[in-house]
Amino acid sequence: MIIDEIDVRDVTVFEAKYDAPVAGYGKAPEAGEVSGQRMQPQARKVHVARRLSVIQISENAQNSFLLRRLNARCIAALVQALPDRVTAAPAGSSGNFALGGHDPARGRDYVMYQISGGGYGGNFFHDGLSNGCSTIGISKSPPVEIMEQAFPVLYRHYALREGSGGAGKHRGGFGLAYEVELLRGEARASFVMDHGRFGPQGVLGGRDGAVNEVTVFRDGEAHVPPHLSKEQDIPMKAGDRVRVGTPGGGGYGDPLSRDPDAVRHDVAMGYYTAAQAKEMFGVAVE
Repeated sequence: MIIDEIDVRDVTVFEAKYDAPVAGYGKAPEAGEVSGQRMQPQARKVHVARRLSVIQISENAQNSFLLRRLNARCIAALVQALPDRVTAAPAGSSGNFALGGHDPARGRDYVMYQISGGGYGGNFFHDGLSNGCSTIGISKSPPVEIMEQAFPVLYRHYALREGSGGAGKHRGGFGLAYEVELLRGEARASFVMDHGRFGPQGVLGGRDGAVNEVTVFRDGEAHVPPHLSKEQDIPMKAGDRVRVGTPGGGGYGDPLSRDPDAVRHDVAMGYYTAAQAKEMFGVAVE
């Protein structure tokens, strides 16, 4: 498996052509090797890229988004060699939504911070976890009731994001969908989220998870950030709303090989529509 040259913001990863069988126990990794855990010896001969040369990393690029991209690239390479040990890609970094303003009813300024999870990738054994924490940490937001008590907002919707999990023999987990309305005063909204253009990668024939979606409704008009998942200082006033859908995890394996009973269960739970079940999994559900 060759990792070709890719560009991720301020990082350049040059192609690695150090092909060799997967290492067994007891071998000390050379400088720069992808390591961190010992691998079981394989009964078959497999090849993986052993080394990544990462250069030109500026200080402002050393953040969770960069790490998640590199993580996804490693997953895509290693799953070919270790299909029972590696998952499809998860939702990426945390979905960060900040709302700062002045609450006239309480006579004080505030900053509300919503940290969202997303779907994890499916794997060899089962479907991905839904609304999991960011894979760089374990941060989650307080319950919506606490947020509504502390800040001048109303959550009009807060649920799993149905249909966001990438289709596969084992589908990806579902992201989170929520909508928040500003009740009083004026505020500014900022977003730093992930996977605005491309969803978490599916593997071994699995489909990608859904992309992150952000929409701000101001004076009844919908505003989508130019960078899709990132923008800052969007002015808001009472009655304006923010709608967010976080990414689902990538699917694992051919969707047409998914257990039909599992597909029917997903439809019964409202995770997918009957039309989606037919199109994505090839299963007709009455």
